[in-house]
Order: sequence, then structure tokens, then C-alpha cells
Amino acid sequence: MREKYEKSLYVAPCIVYLLALVIFPLLFSLYLVFHSWIPARGPEIIFVGLGNFYKAFDDPRFINAIQVTVSFVVIAVTIEFFLGLGLALFLTGELKGQRFMRICITLPMLLTPVAISYNWRTIFDRLHGPLNYVLGLFGIQPMSWLSEPSTALWTIVIADVWQWTPFMFLTLIAAIEALPVEVIEAGSIDGVSGWQSLRYLKLPLMMPMILTVLLLRSIEAFKIFDLAYVLTGGGPGTSTEVASLYTYVVTFTSFNLGYASTLAYILLIIVTALMLAFIRVYSRLMFRM
Repeated sequence: MREKYEKSLYVAPCIVYLLALVIFPLLFSLYLVFHSWIPARGPEIIFVGLGNFYKAFDDPRFINAIQVTVSFVVIAVTIEFFLGLGLALFLTGELKGQRFMRICITLPMLLTPVAISYNWRTIFDRLHGPLNYVLGLFGIQPMSWLSEPSTALWTIVIADVWQWTPFMFLTLIAAIEALPVEVIEAGSIDGVSGWQSLRYLKLPLMMPMILTVLLLRSIEAFKIFDLAYVLTGGGPGTSTEVASLYTYVVTFTSFNLGYASTLAYILLIIVTALMLAFIRVYSRLMFRM
């Protein structure tokens, strides 16, 4: 009996942590989804049913935030995948210095997003940024990278690609090096070219890993906040206001915690639907293999 209580005592801090910082906020935010609560107006919590959902789907700013988020995810993840795949294919051969190059490529992934954001904000600065300085050497006029709607989103994409392409690179190079050597050698004996080997042998065998890394990176990209907050603050206007940033604005500007919880859960539903779709495709692929 004493041993049983001792075990429970050791586990107790972890249970308290989960209850206080994970389970309670999750359940309370789910409760607020169906209520309207603005603490600045008083402690009263008003039941509104599905009113917050109707308000969200009728909110043009939230719809715009979802569109911006989807655009960012599609563009950034696509670029990261192809860059990561290209680097992985390039560094799998007997290339001199490839170990050093692999280390250098993975360094951006180790840095914090806020630090990266401020670095890229300095690079894109219109007056003192090194990017405009280099362009000026070729006679190109300085550009307002962070304050033009046509370029602001691309600045966030570039910063994200710089940081997270190493993640794609590491997982894809591991998948390439784990390919069965017998299959690749049999293809080369049969006269298969490098492109044919990639298209008909390597990529099909790597598809489970490709789907997995695309799923993980897409989920993480949907939650982007740091880069958008530091680089552009959602501007100019709302051209770079992603869903998580708009949720933050609703929470700490209007303090409508019920509506903010609803926005967060809608984003959770979208990410969950994306995950289930990927799992379904993955299951079909594994069944065929």
C-alpha cells in the first residue's frame, strides 16, 4: 500500500500540470465556444448557442484570414518540399564535403522564429535593408517589401522557407538513404536513366514518407503566428493577417473570449480535416503497396 501511494505521489505533479495547463483550458475554451464573454464588461457569461459560428462565417475579416492562411500554407509547403527534395537528391551521392553542407543546411531550423523574423525584417527594410542595397547596385529602385500587398505575403513565405526547408531536407534524405539498394541497382542494370529511376522507383517508394512530412509541415504551417506578427503585423491592411493572428487580435483587442475560442476551434477543425484526408490517402497508398 505504501509503495502504491509513493508511485501516485511521483505522478501527481504531472497530473496537476495536465489538469491546470492542458485539460482545463481545453474544456473551458470549448465551453466558451457556445457563450459570449467579454471580461471588460463584467463577469457575466451569456449563452449564445451557435451564434459565434454564425458570426465567424459571416465575418469577412475571418474569411480573409483563412484564405491568407491557406495561400501561405500551399505556397510555403510546396516550395519547401521541392527545395528539400532537390537538396536531398543532390547530397546523397559521393559529393565532397557533403557532411559539412548537411550541417549548414540544418542550422536555420535550430533558431527561434522570433529571432528569424527580426533578421528578415532587417533584410527587407526599405531604407537600410541589405536586399534593397544589393538591388540598388543593379539600378533597381528600393522596394517596400513589408508594406506592399503584392510582396508582403511573399516576405513571410521566404522567411518560413528559409527556416523549414531543412526539415524537409532531413526527412527526405533519410527516406532516400533508406531505399532498398537492390531495387535501384536492378533499375540501373536494366538501363533506367536517372530521371526514370527517380520517377518510377524512388518517388513511389518514398511516398509514405513524403505524405507524412507534408502532413506534419502543413499542420505546423497552419499555426503560423510569429513570422506574420513580427514581420508585417498582419498588414498592409489585412493582406497578411493569418487565422492565428486574427484570433490573437480578437482576444486581446475586443476581449471577446467566446468568439476568439470559436475561431480557434474552427482552425482546429480545419487542421483535423486536413489530417484525416492525409491519413485516408496514406492508408490507400499503403494498401496498394
